[in-house]
Amino acid sequence: AIKDAQDVAVDGNVYVLTKTGINKYNAGKPAAFTFPVLAEAFSGTGKLYTDAKSKNIYILDSNGRIIITDKTGKLTKILQSSELTGASDFTVDETNKTIFLLRSGSLLELHYSL
Repeated sequence: AIKDAQDVAVDGNVYVLTKTGINKYNAGKPAAFTFPVLAEAFSGTGKLYTDAKSKNIYILDSNGRIIITDKTGKLTKILQSSELTGASDFTVDETNKTIFLLRSGSLLELHYSL
């Protein structure tokens, strides 16, 4: 539910990150989104990123990984790195496959491939 919201991202649809996954809304009404089944479950806390130009949704999981799904919830990739642990926020430049992380007052740049 919205009361459990941790972060929100908008691309025309609204995606709300909760402790159990993502709720998707279109024109204010719930829309289909299936959070992927993961070998290591989502920690329940994190940050969310997408925008109208992005193909994917990015979830910064507080346990040190970024979960990447398409906009229906199908798992695309999981990025794991010690640099992700302790990151408090992030943004994604999908065109250049670069993630910018805010961690302990420092801005880190992480390049990825899909």
